[in-house]
This record gives sequence, C-alpha cells and structure tokens, in this order.
Amino acid sequence: MLTEGCGRYRIGRGPAGDMDRYTAAPGQTSVAWRAYGVSGGEAHVADMYLIAGGIIDGVVVDEDTGEAVGDDFGASIALTGPGGPQYAAIYGGGRFQFRVAPGASHLTMQPRQGWELLDTPDRPMPAVVGVVEGGTTEVVFRVRRLAEWDLPADEASR
Repeated sequence: MLTEGCGRYRIGRGPAGDMDRYTAAPGQTSVAWRAYGVSGGEAHVADMYLIAGGIIDGVVVDEDTGEAVGDDFGASIALTGPGGPQYAAIYGGGRFQFRVAPGASHLTMQPRQGWELLDTPDRPMPAVVGVVEGGTTEVVFRVRRLAEWDLPADEASR
C-alpha cells in the first residue's frame, strides 16, 4: 500500500484480530508494529515511524576458493527483526544488504541444492546480528560445493 503525499494511509475493512504492520522508504526503515490489535467495526489510529536504522552488509564466500560465490551459486536469505521481515535472493557476486531497525535481527540462508552451509553464525540457530542506528554490521556466510558423492542420488546424476 502506498501513502498519500503527506504520509497518511488507510486500510479498508479487514478482519478483527491482530495484524503486523511495517513500512519502508528509500534510505529508511520502520519500527514495526507487531500484533497490533484491531476490533471489528471500529476505526483505529496507528502512526508508523521511519528511521535511518542501520545496515547489514553481507557476503557469501566459497570455502574452496576463499572468494565470493560465482554465477553458479543461488540462495535465498530471510531476515526477521524489529523492522519486520525482509527477503532476498543471492546469486553470482554473493553480496546482500538489508536496511534494518536497530536491535537484534535474525538471518537465515538456504543455499540451493549442491551447496552446503558451513560453520556460520546461523548453525544451528539463525544468525543473530546486532545493529545500531547509523552503523553497518558485516556478515559472512561460508559455503562449499558438495562433491558428487555428497549429493542425493537423484541430484548426483544431473
């Protein structure tokens, strides 16, 4: 949903209950409302606040080469934290970046088949990354290409 020029927004009729709301703008992120209670048939006012926040700047490194992953790599990465969920796809070049609200954010990466996630901060739990207002936190995920004998039988023949 987009806001009006002065930043106002309206959510039409919806079910009663709890809802999570997030907002973002170029160069900013939000402090999220989690489980904001809505009663049926009533109007509610809830201001959203945009802040500069901080940056999580990351790279995925191929353990065998010591370099950022190449064009044959693929992964999805999910972030949850004070500013709400964000998702990204990572391909050749291996870089990713999120603008987030200050506090602890959780990163989870799932490489595509044929790659293994190594001893990164998210094993066995998601990586917990602390971010401060105006700061940049760097994250490195290490992966390795699975050898043919490490692959499941149906994938090894591809």
